Amino acid sequence: MSGLVFVRHSEPQIDPSEPAGSWPLSPSGHDFAAELGNVITQHLDGATARVAASSERKAIETAEGLGLGSVIVRDELREVSKPWYPEPQDHQDAAARYLSGQAVAGWEPQRDAIERFDGVVASRADETVVDESVVLVTHGTVFTLWMNEHMASFEPVEFWNSLSMPDAYEVDTATGKFEQLRRE
Repeated sequence: MSGLVFVRHSEPQIDPSEPAGSWPLSPSGHDFAAELGNVITQHLDGATARVAASSERKAIETAEGLGLGSVIVRDELREVSKPWYPEPQDHQDAAARYLSGQAVAGWEPQRDAIERFDGVVASRADETVVDESVVLVTHGTVFTLWMNEHMASFEPVEFWNSLSMPDAYEVDTATGKFEQLRRE
């Protein structure tokens, strides 16, 4: 494929009293990131990788835990701005409406999120050289929005509900195809 790999951050240690962007990885989240790093390393089959991560702590720690090299922080990869939902079902319902294209009060407009994400994807892809891959560590909702914009035959709510922490996909922007890279 293209050598463009997207990683959804690993499992965070959730602390509702702190902003989500400051949450660290949980102990198992660190382990999961290392496992996924091994999968990506095998998939890259000797190619070097440029790694960029969202400015959120859980994404940076995931990127570092992958063990693929130095990490560049790019704020454009951050999660969609949205309010905190104490009840998981309320968050899931709002996310489903949002990913289906509806405006949701307090959530970043979809077009704004896609455009900022597009900018960093284009800039990272443009910098790639032969035998080098780009690994972008980001978040589930913004990644799903972007995929819905660029991939063929895509069901955003179903995809978002299927994402793991962490998860990785190699994406070919030219063909609109993608492949999940699975942890064992």
